[in-house]
Amino acid sequence: FINDRPFDMGDIAATVGPLYAASDRALVISIRGDREVPYLTIDQIQKQLVAAGVVRVVFATALEQRMARERR
Repeated sequence: FINDRPFDMGDIAATVGPLYAASDRALVISIRGDREVPYLTIDQIQKQLVAAGVVRVVFATALEQRMARERR
């Protein structure tokens, strides 16, 4: 999914690349997953993002989303 819309794995670079370029490389891509997502899927997503020239990527897990962290 990209912006809550389903996409084929092969379409990620072509979809995200122009969005990233239009943001002057300020866009941060968040990959959300949990332990049910196969590593191969995450690897394929990363390769598509590299092909799109994206360098600002964060990984969010279900555990992180449920945890409340103290702000400093």
